[in-house]
Amino acid sequence: MGQESKDQESQRRPAKESQMSVGIAIGMMLGLALGVALNNLAIGLAIGVGVGAAIGASLDQKRKRSDTANHDERQEDRPS
Repeated sequence: MGQESKDQESQRRPAKESQMSVGIAIGMMLGLALGVALNNLAIGLAIGVGVGAAIGASLDQKRKRSDTANHDERQEDRPS
């Protein structure tokens, strides 16, 4: 019975996914464009992955701050 409730709970709440992959994908696109402009794809992609990792990390931090604020707000709304 305990296992069933855990399974149902995990199905109700979507998993908190990392935004790192989104950031790296965006960075790779920008890096590819930079690499084509500079006529050096390897350097452009390397820079793009680095910039993308930074973008992904900042998106993750923004989401964590938002989730923490929402959690705190829900705790205040809960009746004692």
